[in-house]
Amino acid sequence: MRNRSSYDPNEDAGVYAPPANATSRALTMGVIFGLIGVVLNVIINFLSVPAYANQAREASAGPWTYLALGLGCLALIINIVLCFIAGFITGKRIIVRRPAFWTGVVAVAIIYIASFLLRYIPGYPGNISGQQYSGQVAGGIAVELVILVIGCLFGGIFSQWGAIRATLNHPYYYGAEEEEEEEEGE
Repeated sequence: MRNRSSYDPNEDAGVYAPPANATSRALTMGVIFGLIGVVLNVIINFLSVPAYANQAREASAGPWTYLALGLGCLALIINIVLCFIAGFITGKRIIVRRPAFWTGVVAVAIIYIASFLLRYIPGYPGNISGQQYSGQVAGGIAVELVILVIGCLFGGIFSQWGAIRATLNHPYYYGAEEEEEEEEGE
């Protein structure tokens, strides 16, 4: 791949053209990184079982509470980094930045929906048990959907940021900037 200094604006622009199936590639990357995120979240959840069990025995906040909180934050940070990496790789592979947003959205949607469904498995750490009323279920689903939408937006933003970082000096965008400057100068 050529760098910014070796870009010749007189060359054929087709050399730097993005692939025709950029959106499908971006969505595929989102699915792949979403599944990676699900596996990592399951691993972190099973590793944190002792912390959750000891936290439940304590009457007040103690070291186990902070460890459980730290493990939850670790899972969140890992998901954010996964979205950034997914966007970076998507940006490198397909050049176009816009579909990278959907890479992050798909990845977070898969991670969040899988985490939501895993909570209903009996014996799974942190599962939901007990009887719930229909009003609680409907309210819970509404809150979960709002959190899902917000999470998908943040995942898309971090993925888009990764794609921008990956294509920062790419000739496809460098040539477009030069054309804009020439049009403004005329």
